[in-house]
Amino acid sequence: MDKKALEEMNENFGPYVHRGQISWALGGSPTKETIANLDARGEGPEGKVYNGRKAVYPKHCAIDWICNRLNLGQKNNIVIPKTKGE
Repeated sequence: MDKKALEEMNENFGPYVHRGQISWALGGSPTKETIANLDARGEGPEGKVYNGRKAVYPKHCAIDWICNRLNLGQKNNIVIPKTKGE
């Protein structure tokens, strides 16, 4: 994943993303089920809230988590505005 891919995620995702979107952004690995398992172990993205029965995460937390999982460091200097109330 490169800077362009992260910028596209930042532009195309809403302020909150669900596990399926994270999995899609990573090419299907890890799956949304694996992300749920990682989350249960405290290793998933931060900031989880529920929209009905679906776990969602603030976009910036999801992108931070992806960068950490892929060892990309500081998001390749992409500025991701936090959503209101964070």
